[in-house]
Amino acid sequence: MGLYEKLLATNKAKVSDSGGLVSPCGLSFIGRSKEKLGHIPAAIACKRIHLDNAIAMAAKQAGADLQENCSVSDVTFDDTEGLWTLALDNNDKVFKARVLVGADRGHFEAGNKAGDYN
Repeated sequence: MGLYEKLLATNKAKVSDSGGLVSPCGLSFIGRSKEKLGHIPAAIACKRIHLDNAIAMAAKQAGADLQENCSVSDVTFDDTEGLWTLALDNNDKVFKARVLVGADRGHFEAGNKAGDYN
């Protein structure tokens, strides 16, 4: 069972299939998408906390090292290696990653410490 199916099956998301949507990249759909597109409709309504948790748990199941309830003390980017280095408060662990995701409910401590990076 995929992410969307799990959210729907656990009643944490609802098919929102009457009307239309426009994605940030300009993809649009008006009508009853489930009837036209099939199994997964174009629009599903879900609280952000449920979606964030589902994505985090799916990543963990796929092998991601999920660190919870910790704060970032330092973030740097190495242009030569193309890697981010993150140090955590109250912990001697240092992590290196190709991608830095700010998934801390809008506070994005890591992003603030990283500064303006393009």
